[in-house]
Amino acid sequence: MRLRWQQRLAAYARSVRQPHKMTLIAWIAISLVGILTPRQTKAQEAVRLFVDSAAVFQDRENTVQWILSYDRMAWLSTDLVVHEDSAVLANLGPEWFCFQYDDKWHAVYGEYDKTDDRYRIAVHYEVSENGAVVRTESPLDTNQIDVLASALSTARSVLPAEYGNAPVPLNQYVRRKQDGSLEVWFLPSWDPQRGLLVFGGEAQVILDDQGREPLEQMYRTPQWQGFAPDTTLRIDMDYRDESLPTVGAMFFLIMNRSQFSHIFIHTAQYSSTLVDTADGTGWVHSYVPDRAN
Repeated sequence: MRLRWQQRLAAYARSVRQPHKMTLIAWIAISLVGILTPRQTKAQEAVRLFVDSAAVFQDRENTVQWILSYDRMAWLSTDLVVHEDSAVLANLGPEWFCFQYDDKWHAVYGEYDKTDDRYRIAVHYEVSENGAVVRTESPLDTNQIDVLASALSTARSVLPAEYGNAPVPLNQYVRRKQDGSLEVWFLPSWDPQRGLLVFGGEAQVILDDQGREPLEQMYRTPQWQGFAPDTTLRIDMDYRDESLPTVGAMFFLIMNRSQFSHIFIHTAQYSSTLVDTADGTGWVHSYVPDRAN
C-alpha cells in the first residue's frame, strides 16, 4: 500500500502541470447564436435563466479557483516529498493534503490512524516569505489537521465503485467551509502512463464539522475521456445533462486551455468557453437554440 502511494506521488510530481496565472475579469458575456425571429422569446428566456443562475456559476468558479491554488501547492510539494529519505517515505499514507493556515499555504504528508483518530505528520511544507515551498517544523493546529485527515478518509470510504476503481488517479482536495462543515472534492488527474489529460468524472462529499459523518454527496456518473496535449486539437466537452458548467469541467478547461487549440463545455442550452481580452480573461456562454428543443 505504501509503495503504491509513493508511486502515485511520483506520478503527480512528474505531471506536466504549469503554474496557473490567469486573471478572470468580472463579467460574463452571453451571446445568442443562430437565433431566428420565432425563437427570440425562447432565447431571451434562456438568457434570463442563465443570469438568474449567475450566483451558482460564480460559486462554482470560486471553488475552481481554490482547487487551482490547492493543486499548485500539491504539485510543488510532491516535487519535494519524492526526494525525501526512505524513513519519511515509509510513513506516507493516502491522506496527504494542503491547506491555508496563518495566511499561507501548507502541505502535510503522513498517515491517518483511524483507530486513534490521529494524523501522524511525516513531513510538513509551507510557502516561505520569498514564495518558495520549503520543509518546515513550524507548529500547526494538530486538532484541525486530524479533522481534515478524517474528512479525507471518510470521503474516500464512501466513494462509489466507479471512482474507487477509476482507470486514472483521482486528485483529492479538502477544506473547511465557512459554515464549519468539511468539503472534499475528487477530480481525475493527469494519466502519466498514457500521457493523457482527463475529464468526465467528479465527486463532492460534504461532512460534519469533525469530518466523520457524510452530510451530502454528489457524484457525476463518470464517462472518462482523455486527450494527449495537442495545440491543434479542439476539445468539445459533452455536459448536455447539466444546466451549467460543473466544477470539474471548469477546472479542466482553465487548467488545460493552453494545451489545446480550443476547449468548449457544452451544457443543456449553452456552449461555454474562456476568451482573452485586453482586460483579462472572461467567460462567454453562447445560447444554442437547437440544443434546447
